[in-house]
Amino acid sequence: MTTQEHLQKIKTKCQANLALAEKRTQGKWYLDDDRVYVAPHIKVASAISVNLTSKEDYDNAAFIAACAGSAEAGWRATIAAIDRLIAIPVEASNYGDTKLASDIIAAWPEELL
Repeated sequence: MTTQEHLQKIKTKCQANLALAEKRTQGKWYLDDDRVYVAPHIKVASAISVNLTSKEDYDNAAFIAACAGSAEAGWRATIAAIDRLIAIPVEASNYGDTKLASDIIAAWPEELL
């Protein structure tokens, strides 16, 4: 796979992840005891609550709550960086010669795509 093809596959994966994220409940996710909550700003009685029945469920929810927004920001930043790389004429950059392209590809091996 060429560098440009790999970058395009990464961009497509990021776009798919963002489309999936749009379907989630929006708001601030947080944990309290054995429940995960979603509320617009603060914990309120009307917040959506999910009961977590096992430590594994709690650990998974803690991970999701901690990084959902950050992951989305990372996907948007990756798309923007790839768009900039693709906009550079091939003769000027040869894609694979750029450190940015190499770093993005290293972070997104084929098995993640």
